[in-house]
Amino acid sequence: MRPDDVEEVEGLYREYMEIGASRRKTLLGSLEKKDSEVLVAEVGGSVVGVAHQVFYADPLHAGKCSNILFLYVAKPFRRQGMGQSLLRRMLDNAADKGVLEVHVSTRAGNVAAVSLYEKNGFEHAGPLFECTPDAQTDASSSTASTCDSTVT
Repeated sequence: MRPDDVEEVEGLYREYMEIGASRRKTLLGSLEKKDSEVLVAEVGGSVVGVAHQVFYADPLHAGKCSNILFLYVAKPFRRQGMGQSLLRRMLDNAADKGVLEVHVSTRAGNVAAVSLYEKNGFEHAGPLFECTPDAQTDASSSTASTCDSTVT
């Protein structure tokens, strides 16, 4: 991805999930980080697909791992091999960087994505859990985080 692709890439993120906040600053920041890689698929000079992968040292695996944070192809361009090409490129880049394991998550009902990942050697590894640490809920007249925890 080049900086001038950000507007089109942000449009793909919005197509996937509407969030009021702009992703521009985060996307531009990702381009500057050595541990982040954002790839795009283009047709006729227009961005129609995006993939974002981050790399990190993982003590559990005793080496480098990566996480594919986002892989998306615009609806009119699906089933044409673009998702496969983006995924293969990310897997090749991970191998070139000495990554031991690549992680990716998707919704269980996303049959096309599950099939794509399985065809490329991914195995189901269990459920994904999420929480929003700064989100507040009203629980019994008190305000509490949706994922309170204590770390000592």
